[in-house]
Amino acid sequence: IRVLSANYALYADLSSRIVAIMERFVEQVEVYSIDEAFLDLVGYEQLYPDLVEFARKLRATIRQWTRIPVSVGIAPTKTLAKVANWYAKRQATADGVWLLNSPAGVEEALRNFSVNELWGVGSRYATLLRRNDVRTAAQFAALPD
Repeated sequence: IRVLSANYALYADLSSRIVAIMERFVEQVEVYSIDEAFLDLVGYEQLYPDLVEFARKLRATIRQWTRIPVSVGIAPTKTLAKVANWYAKRQATADGVWLLNSPAGVEEALRNFSVNELWGVGSRYATLLRRNDVRTAAQFAALPD
């Protein structure tokens, strides 16, 4: 067993610094938790026409100024952005950035994404869904309201 102390003051300071860096790139930054934020890129199409290049520059700046590696998921909704971020962390070809901006890309991502990994789907609900043969996010999205 290895015991490590939690230094919440340090985590909060680093989080604040990272948010300040993100605010240099865009005005609307919604801090979701100490280690997660959503950036609203609506209206930035002229400034950042290549979203992947924008995300790489953001990652590089954060890394250079804080030494903290971050991943970036880009998509039209927060839930899809979290899915994209999941891929950004796990796909070797992603290099820390994943863009979901086409219907085909979203469909493929959700088809390969476990329903229990979806934001807001807790363990009980995931169990209920699996009992009803809903195993992927694509199957979940296809369910009637």
